Amino acid sequence: MVENKIYSNSVLDRDYKELFNSKCKFVKNKYSERELNLIHYNDMFLMGNFLVDLKPLSHSRELKKNILKFLDIYIDYNKSLLKNRNFIDESLNNYLLKVNSKLVKYGFTNKGTYNIVLIILFLIELTVIYFIAIPFYKIPILSIFLFTYIKISQAKKRKKGKLLNLY
Repeated sequence: MVENKIYSNSVLDRDYKELFNSKCKFVKNKYSERELNLIHYNDMFLMGNFLVDLKPLSHSRELKKNILKFLDIYIDYNKSLLKNRNFIDESLNNYLLKVNSKLVKYGFTNKGTYNIVLIILFLIELTVIYFIAIPFYKIPILSIFLFTYIKISQAKKRKKGKLLNLY
């Protein structure tokens, strides 16, 4: 169904904003707030709005196609498919994460991106504190510094509308 919908370059360049807004309204009216959270509607909306003014147009066409195809999935299919977690994950991986990976260079970030790095650093610091026992080094300073830095940068990105929650 969705694979048959083809968006030409001229349509994407001229009419993307109208297409995007009409499809978003339809999806928002079709699903409840809980269901919209399941399909990451707010993150998709932030990325789609950013693509409206993204230049050069040749770089943004494929991203716009992915956003519109993602919306088409949830317009065309039945609400009962939302109970299938694999269906949601597949659509997320096939469309939104591809767009997100390209928008990283424009400042978009996922909330959980640095969590693994922070956990590993904390474990390394605890190991150093426990086994080496450097005098006056009883607090994991690097982890605290990195945690503070991450939270400040996430607050800035949230203010700019570039913090996503895709994971």
